[in-house]
Amino acid sequence: MDAISILVISILIVVIGILVLRLHAFLALTFAALAAAFLTTDTALDHYAQDEAIIAFTKMHGAEPLADAYSDSDLFEKDLADYVAHRREAIEVYKKDYRQQTPMMRVALGFGATCGKIGILIAMASIIGKCLLDSGAADRIVRTVLNWLGEKNAGTAFMGSGFLLSIPVFFDTVFYLMIPLAKATRLRTGKNYLLFILAIVAGGSMAHSLVPPTPGPLIVAEEFNVNLITMIIAGCCVGLCSSVAGLTFAKWINRRMEIPLRDSADASLDELEAQAARSEQDLPPFWLS
Repeated sequence: MDAISILVISILIVVIGILVLRLHAFLALTFAALAAAFLTTDTALDHYAQDEAIIAFTKMHGAEPLADAYSDSDLFEKDLADYVAHRREAIEVYKKDYRQQTPMMRVALGFGATCGKIGILIAMASIIGKCLLDSGAADRIVRTVLNWLGEKNAGTAFMGSGFLLSIPVFFDTVFYLMIPLAKATRLRTGKNYLLFILAIVAGGSMAHSLVPPTPGPLIVAEEFNVNLITMIIAGCCVGLCSSVAGLTFAKWINRRMEIPLRDSADASLDELEAQAARSEQDLPPFWLS
C-alpha cells in the first residue's frame, strides 16, 4: 500500500475515533499509529531503514571523502572504497535489526523517542498552563488587555489574549477559559458575539499550531533540526500575521451575521455572569501573571 493511502486511512481512524466513537484523542492516535505500522510494506521499511542508517553513519564517520582533499589518487580511491564498504555493511546491519521489530515495537519505540525529545518541555508547559488557570493569572491577562484596549477593540483584545495564552496552554483549555469572558462582554455590549468567538479562535489556534512549546511545533522543530528560539520567533511572526487575517475575516462576517447568545449545556447565562463577575481583588497582579 502506498504512503498516501496509509496516511488517509490513519487520518480517518483519528477523525472517526474522536468524532464518532468519542474516544480519547490519545487512544485514537494510538490506533492510527498501529494501523500505519501494520499497513506499511516491507519495501517502505527497507527504504526508511536505509535512510536512517545513512544519516547515523554520516553523523558518526562524516561524509564521503572528496578527491579535492587528496594529492594521491590511489590513497583517495582506497579511502573511498573503505568508506563505501563500511557504510554498506552498517546499512545492512541496521536494516536487518529494523526488520526484526514488530509493528507494535516500532510504535512503542517511536513514541518513546518522541517523548524523550520533547516530553519534558510539554510537561513543563502543562504545569505552567495549570498554574495560569488555577491561580487566575490567565483571567487577569485577558481582563487587563480588555481594559487597555476597551470594549470597542474587544475583538483585538480577545485575539491577542488567545494568542498569548495558547503558547503555554493547550488551545481547547484556553477556549473554554475565554468563552465565559466573551459571553460576559456580549451581555454588556449586546453585540459582536460572533466577532469575540472568532477572535479567540484566530489567536489561539495560530499560537497552538505554530509556537512551541505546544507538541506540533516542537516536533517540527525537532524533525527539521530548527533551533527552539528560532522556531518560537518565527512562529510568533507568522502566527500573528495569520491571526490578524483571521480577525479581519471575523469583523467582516460579524457585520453580516448575528449569532444570539444562548444558554449552553455546561453553563447557564447566570453562571457565566457570576464567573465573569469574579472580583479582580481575587486575581494576581498583571505583572506577576
